[in-house]
Amino acid sequence: MKFCIVTLPIHGNYGGMLQAYALRSVCSTTFLDSETNLYNTHYAYCHKRHEDLFTHLCNQLKLYIGRLYLLCLPSPVVLYTERKATSLALAKEFYCKNCLRSKLGKEIDFSKSDAFIVGSDQVWRKCYTLDLLYKLYGLGFATRGQRQRSISYAASFGTDEWEGTPEETKRFGELLRQFKAVSVREFSGVRICKEVFGVDAVQMPDPTLLATLEDYERVINSEKTRVPKAPYFASYVLDDSTEASQLLGDVEKGTGLYHQRLLPKSTARKRWDRFYCTVAQWLRYLRDCDAVVTDSFHGCVFSIIYNKPFVCLGNEGRGSARFDTLFQVFGLENRLVASRDPEEVLRVLRQPIDWQRVNAIHEAERQRGLDFLRSNLYDGASPDEQG
Repeated sequence: MKFCIVTLPIHGNYGGMLQAYALRSVCSTTFLDSETNLYNTHYAYCHKRHEDLFTHLCNQLKLYIGRLYLLCLPSPVVLYTERKATSLALAKEFYCKNCLRSKLGKEIDFSKSDAFIVGSDQVWRKCYTLDLLYKLYGLGFATRGQRQRSISYAASFGTDEWEGTPEETKRFGELLRQFKAVSVREFSGVRICKEVFGVDAVQMPDPTLLATLEDYERVINSEKTRVPKAPYFASYVLDDSTEASQLLGDVEKGTGLYHQRLLPKSTARKRWDRFYCTVAQWLRYLRDCDAVVTDSFHGCVFSIIYNKPFVCLGNEGRGSARFDTLFQVFGLENRLVASRDPEEVLRVLRQPIDWQRVNAIHEAERQRGLDFLRSNLYDGASPDEQG
């Protein structure tokens, strides 16, 4: 069968890009054999526009001018104006390098796909997807036959409550009940599917936990990367603030480790830290660091994958459901701190983690996710376009 992965649009979110890469890698390597009969996997974006040569050159010019300004006039205002162009360019480069598009600049012909895989990440969060929740992430564009062969994999509502209106609930529920199988990333998502939509769902690990270390090594080795010469801790803090900067400075003093940021800061000591790093560089920073401080879900996930001591800064505004599930599964609830007290953060960082136990759970979760895909995707059904 021919599948199309439907996930969030192209942007510079490292976790979002890597979950798409991981799911595609799993589908194209693990199941590429005579038993599964998976001969092609597509990757779909929403908000996809044709980009002509003139537009491409203009975007590249904006990117280089923005970086020149950051080198000469480092300021938060300059970084803010340069951010969108840079993150978009990095995402495009990563997707092209790792074959995550079927055809550049052209819409995918969905009619040629037998079925779809929706997910992962927050594809079912209403405030993120708006009308595309139904048209794209609920497979409203597909035929009934296509939906009945399709699944969601580790799709996320983003929070522990459904954000839609009663009319939206009815509309989305009608589509969801036609899926062959529904899996969600959070335990709260299982409850939402049952109580709100009358759908039996199962909880599955994020796709990044299904890919192997070798999958990520291919990304790292795809280009030249660097790391600090001194031992360092990595910070991946999405919600930067004066308080967060002060905390990270205190962690640097308390640990004696160099502070390597994974997101740009206009006033960074090293010039290359004023720009967004590539996905390969981001992964290497995490792979080779001594510890991690983050408020990101995928920052926590890759700390687990690379066996790095880490602390997660709680952020209720971004939603806690995904953190609750991740830490409950791995028994790492103590890595989450609600305060910005440096002594508390340092105390958690110094607590040892039983990596042998964590790695055993990781492998069990990985096999569980692969088993779900095996049992629900490849049944040899033929397309039925009579929806």
